[in-house]
Amino acid sequence: MLFAILYAVDANGNHLMFPGVKSGQENDKEGLPSVHYTILFNTFVFMQVFNEINSRKVDLQKNVFEGIFTNWIFVIIIVATVIVQALIVQFGGQAIRTVGLDWVQWLYCVGIAYFTLPWGFLLRLIPVPMEEWEKEYEPISYL
Repeated sequence: MLFAILYAVDANGNHLMFPGVKSGQENDKEGLPSVHYTILFNTFVFMQVFNEINSRKVDLQKNVFEGIFTNWIFVIIIVATVIVQALIVQFGGQAIRTVGLDWVQWLYCVGIAYFTLPWGFLLRLIPVPMEEWEKEYEPISYL
């Protein structure tokens, strides 16, 4: 998906996925921040946030949200990551080469990144043979 965000640009430099967004290539040549690359960066970070949630369960359990609030350190890290990311994107400016996004562009970023959750669920459905040492500690599936 990140490749689509990066390369889905027509011949005139307009982005095909985000209306009104120009390719960041010209700004990049001049060392200026662009909405295009900010969207790419923001989507990548939120994909990582959703991947952290996916990574909570590495066995046969499918519900990654089960017991999510029992580990307050995890919740604090997720919340802190989202807050710091919002600050970086909205106020990073030339120092971090970001441009403040409007709420629609934020929805695009988080909406696209969200699909890592169902993707992780589908990957957990693929049967993988257990190693000998894993059979001794076979987990219980709650779903």
